[in-house]
Amino acid sequence: MKTLLVLTCMVVVAACTSVHTSNPSLDNTWKEWKSRHEKQYSKEQEIYRRMVWEDNLSRIEKHNREYEEGKHSFTMGLNQFTDMVRFW
Repeated sequence: MKTLLVLTCMVVVAACTSVHTSNPSLDNTWKEWKSRHEKQYSKEQEIYRRMVWEDNLSRIEKHNREYEEGKHSFTMGLNQFTDMVRFW
């Protein structure tokens, strides 16, 4: 019984920490990006697309920092596909 309780607690903690919340400091950048690329979403899609967009933005920023360190030969940037699931 004690083992079951511990496992249940571990699952709850894992689920809570895996929930993605959007970064409020990116709200204006997100709105500008959506406007520039004429993006409109349903309420459900907005949450998912924002999550993907933030993840891709983070990867772009990391890549560009690595570019500055000489690890890559090109930079990356936001475009009309930044809200799509990445394949790189």
